[in-house]
Amino acid sequence: MPFKTEDGWVSRHEVAQKEHAWQKARSHLLEKLGPAVEDESLLKEKAELIFKEIDENSNGKIDAGELRSAMGRAGIELTAKELHAMVRHVDADGDGLIDISEFEKLLSEEVRVYKRRTETPCVIS
Repeated sequence: MPFKTEDGWVSRHEVAQKEHAWQKARSHLLEKLGPAVEDESLLKEKAELIFKEIDENSNGKIDAGELRSAMGRAGIELTAKELHAMVRHVDADGDGLIDISEFEKLLSEEVRVYKRRTETPCVIS
């Protein structure tokens, strides 16, 4: 049964497919960020370096082919559906490509999620 998301109506399968694709890439991405995960002042600079590494043709946009290539270099094999789901997830302007601002936003969100998941709860006695 389809349900409404910020991207419109989608099936549970489509949501699961998108999440599966990001899970494959998430740990590698956080590893590449290194100290920038803990130091927000480094995050923008590191995001630009990673973006340039992925943007093979230096046109300022990452397409599905460049994303597939980058994931392949990391040992992560994604299906065409997973790749397109990843691009759609990040592509705020709907052009089918990931620009630097969309990429930086993605990395900021991923770092926030990572920090939330790895924080030690404060125990008050």
